[in-house]
Formats: sequence, C-alpha cells, structure tokens
Amino acid sequence: MLGLLLIALSALAEESGNAIGKYRISAGLQSLYMTGFVSSLGGLVLVIFFVVALPKDLFASGFPGGFVFAAASLPTLIPRIGLELLQAHLTLRAIVAADRSTFGFLRTLTTPLLLVADIVLGYHIGTSQVSGILLIAASIALLYAQHGLQWRGAGFVLFTAINAVATISLYKFDIAHFNSVGAEQGIVILAIVVYFFIGAFYMTRENPFKFVLSPYYILQFLLGGAAHLLGSFAYLFAPASVVVTGKRSASVLWAILTGNYYFGEKRLFTKLFAFSLVLIGTVLLVI
Repeated sequence: MLGLLLIALSALAEESGNAIGKYRISAGLQSLYMTGFVSSLGGLVLVIFFVVALPKDLFASGFPGGFVFAAASLPTLIPRIGLELLQAHLTLRAIVAADRSTFGFLRTLTTPLLLVADIVLGYHIGTSQVSGILLIAASIALLYAQHGLQWRGAGFVLFTAINAVATISLYKFDIAHFNSVGAEQGIVILAIVVYFFIGAFYMTRENPFKFVLSPYYILQFLLGGAAHLLGSFAYLFAPASVVVTGKRSASVLWAILTGNYYFGEKRLFTKLFAFSLVLIGTVLLVI
C-alpha cells in the first residue's frame, strides 16, 4: 500500500507539471528543452538531498539508502541511460502533441508488458493482479470503440509506453542487485539534466538558469522533483507492474481532469467510466 500511495502522489505531481509544460510550450513561452531541464533538475536536487540526508540503513527491507554504487551495474546502467534520454525527450514530445486523456490512457499499455517482465525477474503475480491488468486494458478498448481517444501524437505516447518496459525493468534490476535508489537515479537524472541543458543552451538559445527568476519555472522544478523522488522510492515496496499500474491509473484520472478543465477535451463521462474500470483494476492489484 505504501508503494501505491507514493506513486499516486508522484502521478499528481507529474501531471501538474506536464499540464503546465504543455501549455507553456504550446504558447511558445518556453522550449521542450527548457521544460525538460527544469523538471529533471528538480528530481536531481531532491535525490541528492535524500542521498546526503538519509542514513544508509534506512530501509529494513534490505535496500540500501545513501549513495551505494556497484561497477557491476554498468552493463545494465549504461543502456538504461541511453533509453532514459530517449524516453525523456519523446515523453515531452508526446505531452505537447497528444491530448492529456489520450496520453494517460495509452500509457497504461506499459503494464501488461511489465507483467511479463516481472514474471521473468521472479516476482509472483496472482490471478487478481492479472485480472486487474486485463480490466485496465479493457478501458482502452472501450474508449477506442466510443471514439474517446484522439490519435494526434499517439505514436509518441505508444513508443514511450513500450520503451518504459525496458527502462523500468533495468531500474528495478539495478536497485535489487547493485545500486541504491539515490545512486541509480542520481546518475540517470544527471544525464537527463545535462542533455536538456545542452539542448536549451545550444538548440534553442535559452539560459537554463533563468528559471530562478520565474515562478512558473520554480513550480515546475518542485513538481518535477516530487514526481521523480516519490516515483523512484515506490519501486522499493512493490513489483514494477504493480507500481506502474498504480501510477498509470492515477495519471489517467489527473489527465482526464486537466484535459477537460484546462484544455477543453470532450467525452468527459465516457472517460470517467473508463477510469472506473481502471480503478477497479487497481484495487484488484492489491487484493
């Protein structure tokens, strides 16, 4: 339950930051690179804080706190960094191009694929969890039949949903066998921050550090940090398929609400009914 609580809060912070980023990028107020830099920097700063502030033996479950890095993780960490850079860039492209509800629902497709990955990694997945995942998939089928999804930008969303299977599986493997959460995520997020910094400075000629003068950038910084931090620690308390299903489910609700309220998306009641299927599926995951 703690893992799902953390991921629900992470999803709320992430959706709030995504909605702000979508609006500001679409309005030409900031670039994709600046958005990625600010939100990723927030995650990096909070991860560094918790690496320094929390004791190494914080987690009784056997997962180390602090900064614990094993060179043996490099064969999985290096590919993960490359995939995470691609994931971060295309996720922002998807946020800008796709409707918020389409973004939220299609990304739940990560879960059935993660189920297979969890089984391979040795996690026990019960019948109720399988039923919950199938019910979530049924919600997408319902929206497709009722024309509740807009396909503009759907290709970016689908790619990030599939690519997330690899990035999450590599992350889960590394923190289970080699690195602490702080070390693993700190290294990966640092790479993402550097990537977006270079993009903002050289591609769009922006000063990445001007966010300190803008309340919008400060808000995106804090939301990005909260989303990264809470989401990272949630994987310590549940299998990847359960955590991602919880995150995707919460993200669907927040995306429906922000899409309808801020961006004028239609078919609210159809989407809320589909979300009810997602919610039931999420309950089945924790039975």
